[in-house]
Amino acid sequence: MRPRGTLEAADSETPRQDELNRERFNRTMEGREEGESLVIWYTNADVLTQDKLIEIKSRINMSQQPPDVICICEGKPKHVNRILTMEEVQLDDYIIENQNYLNEKGRGLLVYIHKSVSYNVIPNQADFQEALLLMVRPSPGCNMLIATIYRSPNSNEENNQKLNQLIREIARVNCTHLIVTGDFNYPKIDWTNMTTPSDPSSKEFLFLEAIRDAFVVQHIQEPTRGRGSATPSILDLFFTQEEEIVRSIKMQAPLGKSDHVVIVCEIMVTAIESAPMTVRDYNKGNYELIRDFFNQDWETELAALPSGQAKWEHFERQYQLA
Repeated sequence: MRPRGTLEAADSETPRQDELNRERFNRTMEGREEGESLVIWYTNADVLTQDKLIEIKSRINMSQQPPDVICICEGKPKHVNRILTMEEVQLDDYIIENQNYLNEKGRGLLVYIHKSVSYNVIPNQADFQEALLLMVRPSPGCNMLIATIYRSPNSNEENNQKLNQLIREIARVNCTHLIVTGDFNYPKIDWTNMTTPSDPSSKEFLFLEAIRDAFVVQHIQEPTRGRGSATPSILDLFFTQEEEIVRSIKMQAPLGKSDHVVIVCEIMVTAIESAPMTVRDYNKGNYELIRDFFNQDWETELAALPSGQAKWEHFERQYQLA
């Protein structure tokens, strides 16, 4: 077994396993049982060209565990001089969601969800510039919030604050599991020690505070981006609220000439059983008795008791007996 977060080459020499892929792609949502895995691929594509899309298709076909979800940052060029369409970035057997790919804002997020996986898009209430939130349901009883985020290195202070707000907000969403991945462009953060040399008012320090407030674990510990003679850095991150749901996480070679690795993560699917609930039938309530109870002279009855706690305990006992 390779250490978590280590770089490895893509499985380009693995023989194509048609039967395995066909079985995987024909699987329905109900077919995935608790304890099975959801496979997530993430990368910053540095523009998803047709050559890179072909490479993704090839990697899917070669993979023993094809991805259920593919998250991509920087799907389009900085300067777009033509009309983009979703048709040109489609993948067979996947549904595609996007943010800012078809407009003039940002760099464009693309998330591919396999047709066997049920999901819905969650609104970005914090109004952070580039974040795509999906509530994925890989099996009955499992609601997995997957957030794909791109923070530009030129992001201004207001947008940075919105990112920190978003991190805190999605940590409070009612779901079985939370996964946050993306390119955050914070090379000055030491993720091994969760520290930064920047001062307490810096964007790095404030981001770390948001991460701590969200009680999430960051799994990437080795550089994810390197270009030329520049010092390699950890820009692409992968967070979960539960460390133990990550069965494996590894880094594969970049797509084409992109300088960001491809992160491949296997997540354990678990469900939460609903506890039995007692539901009161208010239509059968004895409201006359309730009115009589509250119409008592409570001021006189409670005056003789020595403390506020004693008054409350006496009232609570009488209420339970009523």
